[in-house]
Amino acid sequence: MIAISAFVLEAWLQPRGYSPEFIRTVLLQTLVTAQWFYMLNCRVSDGFSLSKGLLMNKGIWIVSAVLLVLQLLIIYAPFMQLLFGTTGLPFRYWVITFIIGFVMFLIVEVEKPLTRRFRTA
Repeated sequence: MIAISAFVLEAWLQPRGYSPEFIRTVLLQTLVTAQWFYMLNCRVSDGFSLSKGLLMNKGIWIVSAVLLVLQLLIIYAPFMQLLFGTTGLPFRYWVITFIIGFVMFLIVEVEKPLTRRFRTA
C-alpha cells in the first residue's frame, strides 16, 4: 500500500511541474507517516489499535516525538535539505500525507477482524 501510494503521488505531482526535491520530500513524508500509522497498527493484532493502552504507552509517544523532530529537521533545516535533497513542504502536503497514512491505518484495522477467522483456523 505504501509503494502504491508513493507511485500515485509521484504520478500526480510530476506532470504538475513540481521539482524533484519537492516530490522526494512529499514521498519521504508519506513514507514516514505511513510507517508511524503502521507502528500503531502493530501494537495490537487482535483488537482496535486506538485504545486506552495507546495513551498509557510512553514509548510510542517518545518515539513519535523523536520521529517528528527528525522529520522536521530533514524537511526544514537547510543543512539537512542539502544532505537529503529535500525542500520545505507547505502545510497542506502534511495534511495530504497524514490522510494517506490514516487511510492505510483504517484499511489494516478493517483487515484485522476479516483475517482473524483465517488465523485461528
